[in-house]
Amino acid sequence: MQTRTARRILAFGATALVAAAACATEPGNLMKVTVNSTMHVPGMPAMTPPVHTMKVCTRKARPDPRDIMHTQKDCTATHYRQTGDSISFDIVCTGDATMTGNAVFTVHGDDVQGKIHAAMNSGGQPTTMDMTYTGTRIGDCDYTPPAAP
Repeated sequence: MQTRTARRILAFGATALVAAAACATEPGNLMKVTVNSTMHVPGMPAMTPPVHTMKVCTRKARPDPRDIMHTQKDCTATHYRQTGDSISFDIVCTGDATMTGNAVFTVHGDDVQGKIHAAMNSGGQPTTMDMTYTGTRIGDCDYTPPAAP
């Protein structure tokens, strides 16, 4: 059960948004993003899933961490706040494995760094996960803006 929960969190945090092919595209930034994570289950040693590296297309004007985050149908990002180069938001997931978390990212030009701390409950087992993100612009791409809510 914990492996499934870890996959869900990694999928939420480590997969680019995928849009329908019919949506209009615009010029974007192709980013190489690396995700490190550690999972903590009470009474067990910390688990460190493999480092995950992926390519993500973000908006051209300024990389937005929400483009890096994958929003599953039962997960939402709320309370988006931006102050200077710092961006933060909350994450809430419902369903079989509930989760709440906080994300803080810093954008410096074409580079993004961030952290997510999440608490979840899967099958009655409380678990926490900490993830760090490092992203660097590596080229251009066709960006598809997310659909309006």
